[in-house]
Amino acid sequence: MLLEARVDRPVTEAEAIRLAREIYGIEATARALPGEYDDNFHLAGADGRAFVLKVMHPARERSFIDLQCRALTHLAQRAPQLPLPRVIPNQSGELFTSIVTADGSTRLVWLLTF
Repeated sequence: MLLEARVDRPVTEAEAIRLAREIYGIEATARALPGEYDDNFHLAGADGRAFVLKVMHPARERSFIDLQCRALTHLAQRAPQLPLPRVIPNQSGELFTSIVTADGSTRLVWLLTF
C-alpha cells in the first residue's frame, strides 16, 4: 500500500479505546481527530488525563516512528521546561507497538500526552 493512499478501513473509536486499554492500561473515551494518512484519537482518561493515540498508516516506516519517539523523549529529558507532548511508553516500556488490525494490515501505535 502506498503512503499516499488512505487505508480501506480506518481504526474506529471503539478500537482506539480497546488499544488504549490493552497496550497502555488506560481506561478512556476516544474521539477521532483529523489526519491526512494516519488514524489519530483524542483520549480522555477516566482519571482526567488526556492523550493522543496515533495509529500509523501501514506504509509508514518503523524507523520514522522510532525517530519521532526518540526525538521527543530526548527533548523531554534534556529540556523538560519545553511545552512539548511526551511519549508514553506502553506497558512493556516500549515507545511504540506493532499491531495487526482487523483488515490484516500491520500498524504502529504510539501514545502522546495531550
